[in-house]
Amino acid sequence: MLRGMGMKTEDKQCYEQPDFGPTMRPKGLGLGAERRVAAPSSVGKLEMKPGAMVKVINGRHKGTYGKILNEL
Repeated sequence: MLRGMGMKTEDKQCYEQPDFGPTMRPKGLGLGAERRVAAPSSVGKLEMKPGAMVKVINGRHKGTYGKILNEL
């Protein structure tokens, strides 16, 4: 087929490239999505103060998000 499109046997060497094979996508990344490199966080110091957003990582409400209303 390539010969019919005008490719010569001596040109074949320049078209050969190493095969890298398939690579795994991170979980949840769709087919058309591109990987993004995480930028350095410019948040600064994290504080537990009223109005701060939190994520519960242990206990009965594990995996839920919330907002701190007042200090104890």
